[in-house]
Amino acid sequence: MGAHAVDGDPATRWGSAYADPQWTSVDLGVVRALTRVRLRWKVAYARAYRVETSTDGASWTTVWSTTTGDGGVDELTLSGATGRHLRIDGTQRGPTGATRCGSCRSGDHRRVPARQ
Repeated sequence: MGAHAVDGDPATRWGSAYADPQWTSVDLGVVRALTRVRLRWKVAYARAYRVETSTDGASWTTVWSTTTGDGGVDELTLSGATGRHLRIDGTQRGPTGATRCGSCRSGDHRRVPARQ
């Protein structure tokens, strides 16, 4: 994952390539309960995307999805989700080009370590 996607600074961002699909993930270090994800999209955003979790970084479970993303801030409530890894899997970009997500955060409100 790009370091800027989880640095907590709304002035920075992670940007995808100009192609579908694109994804980014973070290793949270230990398996934990995940209750909320906040995505702050820049002008470019994902129209269709999934939030996925994994305990091993290889096998993924979809815990939230949409095909009608419209940018802005998405406050996603997760129910019963657990995982060590969290992935945002963008399957369709919005009309502005590359997906750009600034300040993607997991729901436990602790600073999430950035992984490249």
